[in-house]
Amino acid sequence: MHHLFLVGILTVYQLNKLLANAEGVDRKKMSVADFRKLCAEYAWRQIDNQRTVFKRLGVTGTWDNPYVTLKPEFEAEQIRVFGKMAENGYIYKGLKPIYWSPSSESSLAEAEIEYKDVESASIYVAFKSKKMEKRLIG
Repeated sequence: MHHLFLVGILTVYQLNKLLANAEGVDRKKMSVADFRKLCAEYAWRQIDNQRTVFKRLGVTGTWDNPYVTLKPEFEAEQIRVFGKMAENGYIYKGLKPIYWSPSSESSLAEAEIEYKDVESASIYVAFKSKKMEKRLIG
């Protein structure tokens, strides 16, 4: 089964470009609710486009009921799961960096971070050490 999905930050980035270039809309002059509505409308259009292309390519899937994280029932389930995690003590406040995209003015997931390759004279060597292994284990 194939799932249709969109990464939120890419949607926001694309929508910012489309609105600014094609329609002359300035999202900073819009309410957050209006901007989110535009993002959702854009995402649904992209999902329909993907579905059309996938069908044309012969990809099989549950096209009448695709897995879409934008659906309210999916969001509701995420909130329920979060609530259960909180009840079980799995949610806590700690320190962790939040990566930020200045161009889209949005946070980034760790998976979205790309690092530039840097040439260096440093080398990393992995080898086993019985003394160190004992120290790490116990």
